Amino acid sequence: MQSSVPILRLAEPILVRGYGQLLVGIQPLIYGQPTCPFDPAHLMELYWRLLPIHLLPRVRAILVQESERTGKAVGLLLQQLNRPEAVRAILRRHPDRARQLHATVDAWAEAGVQFIHRLQQDWPQLCRHFAGGDSLGLPTQVERHQPSATGLAADEVAGPAALCIHFVNPTNGVAVRLIYEPQAQDVCPCEIGAGPPVADRPALYRGPYAWRQEHGP
Repeated sequence: MQSSVPILRLAEPILVRGYGQLLVGIQPLIYGQPTCPFDPAHLMELYWRLLPIHLLPRVRAILVQESERTGKAVGLLLQQLNRPEAVRAILRRHPDRARQLHATVDAWAEAGVQFIHRLQQDWPQLCRHFAGGDSLGLPTQVERHQPSATGLAADEVAGPAALCIHFVNPTNGVAVRLIYEPQAQDVCPCEIGAGPPVADRPALYRGPYAWRQEHGP
């Protein structure tokens, strides 16, 4: 899974490990009784694509530190990242920053397993609430969601990332965007499936997390 972005090759061993953790975590969904009309592995791929760019600031920090330590230009260090032994050597020389990379990737994998499990578990009720009983369709894109109320960039929000999942129903062409909030802030007595969707109940709360529809362009 060699990255097309040269600088991210420094994180490649860690990314490979995290990808494996995520894949193992969703195995019960891949081989279990499906509740969604799409392969959970496809959703996993859409989710995983967000992580490498999210790691860029940490990877850059390691390379800058390595450049200062060795006196080598960052451009020269980038050329060396094609060699796995060079990547391992750099990570060994910066154990604290390497541990931060490991922690970030591990947390991303754990949050991804939780997200995909929750989507599959809630799928029938989500279709009922947000699509009037029709299928939401197939996921086409997953994005990090920036909560507008915080005024913070998505990367600055603590905890698991809120996500925007784009769905398109191939039968009727209807497109829906759902926001998954793994740390829902509001308190709502509504439970999924408690009644027909109404205008004043746009979100569905499941204890610590929530789903809501994204509107606008």
